[in-house]
Amino acid sequence: MSGFYGENCALSCPLPYYGIQCRSKCNCSEDECHLQYGCTRSFGDCDPGVYGRYCELTCQYPGFGKNCQLTCECEEQICNPIKGCILDSSSPAAGPLAKTTTAYSLNEVNENFNTLAAEINSFIRTENVPPIKRNTATLQYAIIGLGCVCCVFLIFYIGLRIVLYIDKPQVWNRQEHEM
Repeated sequence: MSGFYGENCALSCPLPYYGIQCRSKCNCSEDECHLQYGCTRSFGDCDPGVYGRYCELTCQYPGFGKNCQLTCECEEQICNPIKGCILDSSSPAAGPLAKTTTAYSLNEVNENFNTLAAEINSFIRTENVPPIKRNTATLQYAIIGLGCVCCVFLIFYIGLRIVLYIDKPQVWNRQEHEM
């Protein structure tokens, strides 16, 4: 049972842990952490089909969807709190496409997605695109090398100016010498 652990789920989760076997941890204050549902939610934070302070309540017929704001236009037995009216293929209102719908497991969907992604990537031409990482590293080394060369020239220039200033002969004002 969610919110409890131990033999026969006899012990409640210690705060800030919650959920099945206390495996989840609240990222809110202990006052806002529910041992079964976690942190208090703001209005609108719940997934479609549920509502409440901890998103713990299921939408009541005829409401469904996000914040239970949509209304089912069908009988209660076929109103899903998440998607609304679910028509089976035997219903005349389901239309011709309902008979062609197939339910897939999550693993099948993931496999189909990965296959499709691989096909899309194979169509993208990448042969003429140079490896960006290698060019970036080369550019970095070139900039560092150029900076080092500039520093060497700057040090040489400053040293040369100092030497020339020290060794510069003093020029006397000619008018003073002629007197």
